[in-house]
Amino acid sequence: MVKKVWTPARYMILVVSIMFLGMWTVAVVDNTKNGASPTLVLYNIAVAGIFIYFITTLLTPSCMRVVKRYMKYKDLKEVLEKETFQKTDITPPETYDLYISKHWIYINDVYIPRKLILTMSASEGKKGTRIYIETKNGASILFGKVEPTAVKRYIRALKKKLPEITTDTKTLYENYSNLDTKALRKTFEAETTKESFREYYA
Repeated sequence: MVKKVWTPARYMILVVSIMFLGMWTVAVVDNTKNGASPTLVLYNIAVAGIFIYFITTLLTPSCMRVVKRYMKYKDLKEVLEKETFQKTDITPPETYDLYISKHWIYINDVYIPRKLILTMSASEGKKGTRIYIETKNGASILFGKVEPTAVKRYIRALKKKLPEITTDTKTLYENYSNLDTKALRKTFEAETTKESFREYYA
């Protein structure tokens, strides 16, 4: 199950963004030559920077949010083509469909290696309990929203499908406040290379 990331709409957005950035760059250069105020020049540079960031983000498929530092899309695609994903039957209303293979899961438009799963967390909201999967490299991926009365049942069902999940409902809420995702990411990046990630986690 390999997600197609470059749709016609995505190509169109990328082309339009690059064209707009080019025109904006020309405008910045003209303003500079014509003696524009420093404030206007800085404003133009800031806007151009935002567009560069947007284009860079667009070039990175959202499905790679967890693994983008360690794998290129073609590498991910090569790995996933060897996997067989099954859609689970435990998805309650207002949560994303969960697909599971031997080594990966796919949830909320994101691929996550099963070995990379650290724990789960949850926070209470006005429209239900928001449940997240926390990874060893500091990513938090939203599973979806569940009615408070259904949280325990949902986590129990998840554990049957994913033995990697050992969180109970008590620590579920504690993890949301106590997990230091920045520290997790920093430690993981210091200890993990692209080669070791591919060998162990993928």
